[in-house]
Order: sequence, then structure tokens, then C-alpha cells
Amino acid sequence: MRYAHIGDIFEQYASVDPFIQLTAAIALLVTALLGIAGYVVQNKAAIAANATQHELIQEAAERQRAEEKAGKQLDRVQLQNSEFIYPMNSFMSAFTRAHDRAAFECGCESYTTT
Repeated sequence: MRYAHIGDIFEQYASVDPFIQLTAAIALLVTALLGIAGYVVQNKAAIAANATQHELIQEAAERQRAEEKAGKQLDRVQLQNSEFIYPMNSFMSAFTRAHDRAAFECGCESYTTT
């Protein structure tokens, strides 16, 4: 088995038609340019993916803050209900029952129907 030496390769290359040499050089150059273009496109796609991921993270954080704010507002409404609305409702219910009872005792039932 005989291995090719650099000198043999150069001799074979020199004996090839110059048009074929030019075509091979252009093909090699186009291949290199395609490789570079592929790298650039892949890099731009990676940058776009990172930007999209960053936007999604920001939107998720914003949504979380909105949910926390809504939860705090709900807690505040429930606290207001428990401190004012429910006791006032109980008071008004008791007042209405007392008023109806007093009207019954006094014989003024006709005033309670209007």
C-alpha cells in the first residue's frame, strides 16, 4: 500500500486542467461561505430565541405580580366584609325583627306593610 506524499498531490493537481482547478476553488469558496452563512443564521436564531425566552419570563413575572395584587385586593374586600358588611347586615336584621315585633305589640302592623 502506497501513501500519497504532498509532492505527488501537487503534481497531480498541477496536471489538472486550470478550468477544473478554478471550479474546485470556487466550489470550496462557496462551501466555506455557506458554512459561515449557516453559522450566522444559527446565531441570529439563538439570539431571537433568547429574546423570546426573556420576554416570556418578563410576562410571567408581570402576570404573577397582577395575580398577587388581585389576591391582596380580594383579601381586603373580604376583610371589609367581615368588619363592616356582615355586622351591619346582622344589625339591620335584628333591627327589622325588633321593629316588626314593636309594631305588632303596638298594633301598628299596617305601617310595616308599606
